Amino acid sequence: MSHFDIGKEKIGQLWSDLPTDLCLSFNDETMCLWGEGGESQNAILFNGVHLGELRSSLAPVKNFELAGYLAPILYLEKTKGLGNFAMTLHAWICEAKSLSPEVCDWIGIYYKAGAFLEVETTDLYLGPYIGEYTDHQVIPLNRGLCGLALREERVVNVANVHEESLHIACSLKTNSELIIPLKNSKGEMIAELDIDCNRIGAFSPEIEDKFKKFSESFKDILA
Repeated sequence: MSHFDIGKEKIGQLWSDLPTDLCLSFNDETMCLWGEGGESQNAILFNGVHLGELRSSLAPVKNFELAGYLAPILYLEKTKGLGNFAMTLHAWICEAKSLSPEVCDWIGIYYKAGAFLEVETTDLYLGPYIGEYTDHQVIPLNRGLCGLALREERVVNVANVHEESLHIACSLKTNSELIIPLKNSKGEMIAELDIDCNRIGAFSPEIEDKFKKFSESFKDILA
């Protein structure tokens, strides 16, 4: 297992506008520090688990958002030593977004906790993402459109989420959603690519096909 280090370079991959001051603690150790640390401070939490603290010179709301970006990555590292894999997954999401950035107001991964963390649950856990903070870090498989996509193992493309009773609102700005199940090398659906757009009817058949073809590369980053 490779050593996990989340220094300034990796923070820059998550957050392009680096603050002048930042201090990140994880597992009670300072992992990343430059400048004086700053005045904005937030706990880094995932599913009720305290992972660390983030202090920076960012505005309070931005510091909170960056703590949210870090939470699923640090959780994967803390539970299974998968921090480096999580960063690779974040880069994969960035590549997915570049296909059609105009429809990706929020894009991220939900994964089957039982498959990645070897725990006895059917819940879906939030992985790396790009977009506004979401507090939906855990979604039961029997709830929401995200649960539907993996429960029925099919693509879910909803033109207007306000007309769909199963929709769980992560953001009131979201109007349409595309969810694509992701397979491992054995063909098992173990995760999903979730994309939210603030426009109604954002995901045409052509855009859906583009993301579906790209999603076939997911199994390659699991190798």
